Amino acid sequence: MTADLHDATVYYTVMGRTLHDEPNCAGAAAALERAKGVLRTKVGAGTGVRFTPTLTFTLDTISDSVHRMDELLARARAADADLARVRVGAKPAGEADPYRDNGSVAQSPAPGGLGIRTSDGPEAVEAPLTCGGDTGDDDRPKE
Repeated sequence: MTADLHDATVYYTVMGRTLHDEPNCAGAAAALERAKGVLRTKVGAGTGVRFTPTLTFTLDTISDSVHRMDELLARARAADADLARVRVGAKPAGEADPYRDNGSVAQSPAPGGLGIRTSDGPEAVEAPLTCGGDTGDDDRPKE
């Protein structure tokens, strides 16, 4: 209903004759349009206002949205139940903590730098990684 009480929107829902029948929305809309004058007279007599509002009929789609949301929630619950059944007998694919540091790689000798292991065994050496900096180890001529 508008603030000036001149226009009113009436939302309606159409249901089938049985649960499995499709509702006849077009037939319901046509019937409401045919009965608009009679319904407007009833509204005017019942409200007691100076001007009887014009009626506009709009199909209410909330029930369709609710039905769709119920279907989506049921699918989500079924997927959660399937995942719970799979999880019961599942074992981790790897170790419990794949990022565990077992001390096999020493820290970089350069503060804040990165190091790489150049060999394995007792003579393993950590070499610092540099990004374009001069390490003094190359044979290129200095500029």
